[in-house]
Amino acid sequence: MNQNTDLLGQFNAYFERFQPMFGAVYNCDIEEILMAARSDEKFAYPLLHVDIPTIRTQDHANGAFARYRASGVVMVKTDSYQTREQVWRVAMLLVQQVLNQFSEDSHEKEDVIDFNYGEVEIEAVKPLWGDDALGWEFKFSLLMPALSLA
Repeated sequence: MNQNTDLLGQFNAYFERFQPMFGAVYNCDIEEILMAARSDEKFAYPLLHVDIPTIRTQDHANGAFARYRASGVVMVKTDSYQTREQVWRVAMLLVQQVLNQFSEDSHEKEDVIDFNYGEVEIEAVKPLWGDDALGWEFKFSLLMPALSLA
């Protein structure tokens, strides 16, 4: 493990694995995603937006860990489907795929130590901008090995 990697960089790097599932993946605050929707040529649907996390470091006998609490948003453009119900379902399936990956990684990989599916909150997101996209916000927590800041 690279001892010089920063905690936010570690979190953002983890989400790169979701690129194949989405048209675009962004790790940023809401202002940046709204600007990207207007001007970034790489902006595409379906979209995964992961907000800047709250990070709590934890020191244990087994080493140092970082608990990341964050929210993600999956948005799907409505004009790609015949009904809004289909959009809600497709977006929920994508959320479930992300959550399932968290769970799988917590059992099989070294980069996620703990993920509790039972603590996830999911809430509908209605169109935030003029391109008529719908989706779901999901709040989650991941425990990862903390990398030294020294």
